Amino acid sequence: MKLEGRIAVVTGAASGIGEASARLLAAEGAVPVLVDVDPDGLAACSERIAGLGRESLVVRTDVSDSVEVEQLFAAVRERFGRVDILFNNAGIAVLGTVVTTPEEVWDRTLAVNLKSVYLCCREGIPLMTRGGSIVNTASSWGPIAANNVAAYCASKAGVVNLTRSIAIDFAQHGIRANCLVPGTTDTQMVRALLAQQPDPERAAAYYERMQPIRRFASPEEIARAVVFLASDDASYATGATFAIDGGYGAGRVAFEDADVDV
Repeated sequence: MKLEGRIAVVTGAASGIGEASARLLAAEGAVPVLVDVDPDGLAACSERIAGLGRESLVVRTDVSDSVEVEQLFAAVRERFGRVDILFNNAGIAVLGTVVTTPEEVWDRTLAVNLKSVYLCCREGIPLMTRGGSIVNTASSWGPIAANNVAAYCASKAGVVNLTRSIAIDFAQHGIRANCLVPGTTDTQMVRALLAQQPDPERAAAYYERMQPIRRFASPEEIARAVVFLASDDASYATGATFAIDGGYGAGRVAFEDADVDV
């Protein structure tokens, strides 16, 4: 097991990429700290990990709230005394341009997707007493924007460059920071975004065509990249933007579809 005994904080662990990554990290020997605002999803993830014969710690946390994040890492410090892996993965997405996005939606999106990375790194890095690996989830809509998801694109572009800053600032402390750039993945968040479309099935088919591989990723496919970046297999990787996007970033394929908003 390449991660035996390592303490891994995983935000957004109740579903999707976070849940799949927590399970795979546990299968590789890590002890995942499961973080989300969804208590039922956290309980289900913890049960799946227990089914692997592995330990986990559940800490319900709104990662956009500085007090709750401080309490999260206080609990980690008390239980384990350190952090070895920090996977900042929590995220939300809502349709809207800069004209149609309400200010409260803009603020909430930036808080959950970007501010949370700052807060968790601020509290988690001091606990990386033996060095560590930070993996931040951006999106293929960070380096390359999409239409009608302005707040999401802005937040994920911020994650990309914040990751580079963290990598530069903490390399001398044995801490690596890399940015994961997944393409469209079959997650609860993506399904909720598609549900906002006038014709969700048509929108889903449109986005499958937008990937040169012609399908969505599974959460497990993205999770394997998380484990790689968290492990010593990626020991010389820091400040990198790691795309696992079905070829989307290689060159966006254009399709006309007036009924699809994003």
